[in-house]
Amino acid sequence: MPLMNHPGAVRMVDEYTHEVRVVPLSQVPESQRFVFYKGDEEIASADGATRAVPIVEVRMFSLDANGKLVDKAHAARLRIIEIGPDHLPLRTTLLLPNR
Repeated sequence: MPLMNHPGAVRMVDEYTHEVRVVPLSQVPESQRFVFYKGDEEIASADGATRAVPIVEVRMFSLDANGKLVDKAHAARLRIIEIGPDHLPLRTTLLLPNR
């Protein structure tokens, strides 16, 4: 499997507060370091993967019901975008907070 080297840290960006943290790879769970693919399809683990792309940036958007950026405490949903090298969008996750 072609495995890209990870640059050693993940840049975490809070789009509402504009806070940027650089998290050392040692503090990132292994399951959140790479996105694995078999062909063009994302798969859950390295088993059977034909390539692995490192996650180098995570952008977090806390949104109200109208899609406007708000403080996390007031968010109706959280959108997380994981980005690979050269600003390659890897995947987007939408979380609906329990209230």
